Amino acid sequence: MRSVRLFAVAVLAVILAITLFSPVAAISGITIKKITTNGDTTTQFGFVLSGQVSGAVSGGQLPAGFNLVGGGTYPIYSAPTGDYTVTEVVPSGWVLTKVYCEGTVSLPPYSTFTYIPGGVVIHFVEGDFVICGFTNSPAAPVGGLVMPANTFAILAPWLAVIGLVGCIGTVVVAKKRRP
Repeated sequence: MRSVRLFAVAVLAVILAITLFSPVAAISGITIKKITTNGDTTTQFGFVLSGQVSGAVSGGQLPAGFNLVGGGTYPIYSAPTGDYTVTEVVPSGWVLTKVYCEGTVSLPPYSTFTYIPGGVVIHFVEGDFVICGFTNSPAAPVGGLVMPANTFAILAPWLAVIGLVGCIGTVVVAKKRRP
């Protein structure tokens, strides 16, 4: 009987320790992650953030904007329940290819996400841990080979040269022989 009670106390202590010291339980908030498809870690990507001004980032109010480089993250700790809009200011030469968010809360209510042009509106539930990734790719190069509608205009000078060489060759071959 005593061993059963001791076992129950041990199990309860383990559950309490996991709940109190779990990274998910200890870190509640939103994290924005920057991903580049080519591995670039030097280009600055600007973000605009709006939401609950009482949310804290290292003890202060939410900023209006922040920058990230490829592989970088921006945490928003202790965010209260509410809507947060995050949009990216895409730098020249880049294209925003994907925005994806997920939360870790396993029981309702869940944080939800509404994707908008250039970003996302996070309907955040306090206690959740949300990660949103913004993926960018280099823009396709501008230019390339342009074919005119009249391809004969490109070939005509070459055909004239080929015809001239052919005529000269024919004149040389057609030369009359003297007896």
